[in-house]
Amino acid sequence: MRNINLLEQERNALLTEWLRAKETEKAKLLVRIMDIDERLELNKQSEASN
Repeated sequence: MRNINLLEQERNALLTEWLRAKETEKAKLLVRIMDIDERLELNKQSEASN
């Protein structure tokens, strides 16, 4: 559960950074956000199966 909270905090920080980023940086930040989304989904699926 702690891992999920840390990932959600990191995702929120990246979203804030994305809002303020230059256009050239937005794609890189979006990929990082999507990676976190993927990890969050895998964690939630793993917890649901336990």
